[in-house]
Amino acid sequence: MNSKTSLLSIVTQQITITIFSFHLQFFKDVFLRMFVMQNPEYEFKSAYLRCVEEKMDELKPFGMFVNICELYATFYGTVMIPIFSASV
Repeated sequence: MNSKTSLLSIVTQQITITIFSFHLQFFKDVFLRMFVMQNPEYEFKSAYLRCVEEKMDELKPFGMFVNICELYATFYGTVMIPIFSASV
């Protein structure tokens, strides 16, 4: 493995992690906003909302949609970026 390939591998991993982090944070934000909007009669403290956010994986409010988006994010982060980089 030459240094160019190694650097490309590192950059690809970093972009994949960034895409995945952004994706996860997006769904957490949407979930918390929906949770608060669907329960307007309550005033939630930040500690309670943090707990709800932590339980999101167990609650699965978006069903399989989040998992499908994770697959797309992983695919585009690891497969498409090297294809575009090769053409540069």
